[in-house]
Amino acid sequence: MNRGFLFWSLVLFALVLGGFLIYLNSVMTTSTKELKNRVSSMPPLRLVGLDSTEFRITPGLNTVIIYFNSECDHCKEELKEVRIGIKLFSGIQLVLMSSQELKDIREFAGTLDLARFENVHFAKIGHDHLATIFGVLGVPQTFVYDSEGRLLEIFAGETAIEKIVSSYPQK
Repeated sequence: MNRGFLFWSLVLFALVLGGFLIYLNSVMTTSTKELKNRVSSMPPLRLVGLDSTEFRITPGLNTVIIYFNSECDHCKEELKEVRIGIKLFSGIQLVLMSSQELKDIREFAGTLDLARFENVHFAKIGHDHLATIFGVLGVPQTFVYDSEGRLLEIFAGETAIEKIVSSYPQK
């Protein structure tokens, strides 16, 4: 009797676990589709630049937006790679945004030596604005837009810069 009970308990557990995993997969797929629909064209972003003034993304340029947190090791590594391969982003506007305090973003920007490049912009995005437009995001999260503001790709997590740049059609 104990073996029968154990067997059916394991079968029931496996069914419940399988059902939960299927549900979780469907929720994640729906969330990704909803996110892509929400940001399929460049959303109007309310950003504050390092100089504490409003920053606006320049329309008509290919744009890569990377959402980061200065305390995230994956973010640090990805942005170090961006610095090393900055020439790959020639002709691409890079907007590096965080919801951290502006002083923390400034400090982080200084350690990366990226802000000196004309096509690189650090900015703060408010928590509420971030949640409204992008939902809850992990970091780093990268959004690649073409010059007409159409979403080409979304990358979650640390992503090789060659992969980001290859989102653009080759000339």
